[in-house]
Amino acid sequence: MRPRYLLAGVALFFVVAAVLLLASPRLNNAGFSSAPLAAMATNVAPTSPPAMAADGYFAYDESGGQDVDDVLVAQQESQPLQERVVLKSAVLTIVVDDVDAKVAEISALATQYAGWVVNAQVNRTRVGEESRVSYGTITIRVDAGRLDEALALIKEGVHEVESEAVTGQDVTQDYVDLTGRVANLEAAERQLQEIMSSASKTEDVLSVYNELVRVRGEIETIRGRLTYYDEASSTSSIQITLRPTPVIQPVEIGGWQPLETARDAFQTLINLLQGAADVVITVAIIGLPLGIVLLIPVLVLRRRRRTAQAAG
Repeated sequence: MRPRYLLAGVALFFVVAAVLLLASPRLNNAGFSSAPLAAMATNVAPTSPPAMAADGYFAYDESGGQDVDDVLVAQQESQPLQERVVLKSAVLTIVVDDVDAKVAEISALATQYAGWVVNAQVNRTRVGEESRVSYGTITIRVDAGRLDEALALIKEGVHEVESEAVTGQDVTQDYVDLTGRVANLEAAERQLQEIMSSASKTEDVLSVYNELVRVRGEIETIRGRLTYYDEASSTSSIQITLRPTPVIQPVEIGGWQPLETARDAFQTLINLLQGAADVVITVAIIGLPLGIVLLIPVLVLRRRRRTAQAAG
């Protein structure tokens, strides 16, 4: 082989190698990078209709082609954190000296703590022949932030707290879900109103109107439940059962109650004496008139006999 052909072949080899090296980055970027496609996707306006969401309402993409995660982060940063929605309630059983006075005191306390009396009831039971004892129940609502203060005042001055329970129900998730559903329903309502304003056929107008009525009904139902949550979380319920203080505390020795036995024996003696007295009173009232009526003829006969004996 001639030297000039050899040199030409070597030179051609280096030229081809250089071209390949220079062209390799373009080959890696052309047709295989997703950046141009993403740029095209962000510049093209969507032409398809809104997709139907799982709950049966239209879902719209208001992100303007932005990344979904970026949109969610931006919304979370722009909105305040949701406060916990907790429904608190308390149940008490207390023993007091004067049930009626305590019920009146608790009723006044409800007003003092920005609340009201839900219901109140006092029952009186006869003990023995003359004495009576009262039992009461009262339910009040007070400011939720002052529940502990109200409970402390209710327990103040009582003879005994037999039971106490404070419970709380967290409904934050349900509250947030209902709020979001109301927003979706209101958006659907606005769209239906726009559709009805542009509808020309009678059947279309009636169809849209019926859908509007249904959506409006759901909105009012959910708003009512949200209003209930607002009121129930701002005030707390306290249910109090009031029992009277026993006059004589029972004395128990190994299961034996001597005072109870003495009381029963005393009651038996009273019953016997009462029975005897009843017999005496009955005999006196019924027997005395009968005795007088029977005694008069006897006295008359005796007097005549004496008169006859004196004459003979």
